[in-house]
Amino acid sequence: AALKPQWSWIREDSTHWSLSAQPGSLVITTENDWIWGTDDSSPQHNLLLTTPSHGDYQISTRLAFTPTVDYQQAGLLVYQDDDNYIKLFRTYEDDDKVEMIHETDGAPEVVNSFTLTATTLYLRIKKQGNTYFATVSLDGSLWQPVGAAAAEFNAVQVGLDASNDYRSVPEIPASFDYFRLDAYQVFLPCINK
Repeated sequence: AALKPQWSWIREDSTHWSLSAQPGSLVITTENDWIWGTDDSSPQHNLLLTTPSHGDYQISTRLAFTPTVDYQQAGLLVYQDDDNYIKLFRTYEDDDKVEMIHETDGAPEVVNSFTLTATTLYLRIKKQGNTYFATVSLDGSLWQPVGAAAAEFNAVQVGLDASNDYRSVPEIPASFDYFRLDAYQVFLPCINK
């Protein structure tokens, strides 16, 4: 099993991802690092990215993740650089949550956050013009809005992120069953569900 060639890693740590630990899924293990705000001078955790088509697009994934300690998180990422991005992720921050973050020029903003206890869920970000709409689903059919953010990115990439946004937090696995860009799947060996 191998990632398709259109994927690339930012700061790859090969000890913290696997296509064989859970056959049919990509497992990324969180690391004690973050890209939050200006306190990210030497981030080290894995970001797996690919380049979307020009214009509007949609990305989605099915995630199995069980955070139990503050700031363990995993999910989708729209990424220009460490100081300009949008994240939609499952996390734990005093409670089980799903959260959307928009960071611009090193200034992060929580677009929306609410309690969600499910540990297996579907995440989706849809780009329309310069607006990014985040939604979450428990079954892949019925979608609940999380938030929306306007952003003008340059040379954007999209993909997956799993991290501990606080040092000394236990590292845990995040299992991504698939990743879809537009209407097709871009890594192997994951299968459409």
